[in-house]
Amino acid sequence: MKIAQVTEFFAPWAGGIGEHVAHLSRELVALGHEVHIVTSRHSGRAPVDPALERHTHRFGGAVRFPYNGSVASVTWAPGLPRRLDTLLRREGFDLVHVHNPMTPTLPLLALDRSTALNVGTFHAYHAREHMLALWRRVLQPRLQRLHLALAVSPAAQAAYQRYFGDASFEIVPNGIDLHRFSPNGHVEPPLGEQSLLFVGQLVPKKGLGTLLRAFALLLQEFPRLRLRVVGGGPGLGRQRAALPGALRSRVEFLGEQHGAPLVELYRDCDVFCAPSLGHESFGITLLEAMAAGKPIVASRIPGYLDVVRDGQEALLHRSGDPRDLRDALRRVLTDRGLRRQLVQRSQQRVARYAWPRVAREVEAKYEQLLRERC
Repeated sequence: MKIAQVTEFFAPWAGGIGEHVAHLSRELVALGHEVHIVTSRHSGRAPVDPALERHTHRFGGAVRFPYNGSVASVTWAPGLPRRLDTLLRREGFDLVHVHNPMTPTLPLLALDRSTALNVGTFHAYHAREHMLALWRRVLQPRLQRLHLALAVSPAAQAAYQRYFGDASFEIVPNGIDLHRFSPNGHVEPPLGEQSLLFVGQLVPKKGLGTLLRAFALLLQEFPRLRLRVVGGGPGLGRQRAALPGALRSRVEFLGEQHGAPLVELYRDCDVFCAPSLGHESFGITLLEAMAAGKPIVASRIPGYLDVVRDGQEALLHRSGDPRDLRDALRRVLTDRGLRRQLVQRSQQRVARYAWPRVAREVEAKYEQLLRERC
């Protein structure tokens, strides 16, 4: 098959959707397919894969802006529809796979202009999405152009069915490179000298403020505890400057990290914390921590609940509640048996999300669609 993967988000911009597209594309190439990536010209620090770049088509520039508690992007370029038409006509794709197909500009334009079979993956979760509510009547006909709609989780499916109730979705989750994140021989330090790890964009929805308040409470009991914060974004300087003096020697802001350095940070921590406030469709960082063999404390929110179970693969706390988060972290830090139980169960569960398995699921969906429509 000759397949186009269309996404607003791709390396060198770091983020879950770009990682999803890159991994899926590599696996599909390994399965014998020709994969092209259609995206924007991004700036950022995430590594670009030269093998994928040979068939990557970049249009215009990415315009970024705050949205939905995070940072959104749209592609802008003079004559973008015409240039996209030229690409689609020249390449003659069998399938055009659009990621977040109801969002401007590249996803919607590709869906409008494609004459191939169209597949869409819905990645986002939102309790309420004002853009979808406002433009539902305009977007409904575009949704009908999808021959197959996929969602990365039941939470993502529910978010879109709230506005497009008659839409039919199939669930294919995000994946993880198990080999890359496999555990090493990390030796646990003494009680109270452990380290916590946070990984995510420094935007409000990721809940770092809640974690910092919980960490300040924990320091009263464990003054040698450390917190490492991995991530960039508009809140980096503000969060660092607002850090109380008592925390500055125990909190380390490391900025964006990728590749081997990021893997080592996972392997070197004692507990991974994901305190997001909401708007999470899945939680790729949870998979990374699970694959690295780390106990997890996370917020009890849709999306995360599709990946981990409370008391099974993670200990969950009330979103936005620093005291409840403090209590959950204390339990995991002080109970070695609980840590081992969480890690053992998460290692069993994460195998379901290995990228080769997920990519074969997507390939099977493609093949079924081609059989039914051709």
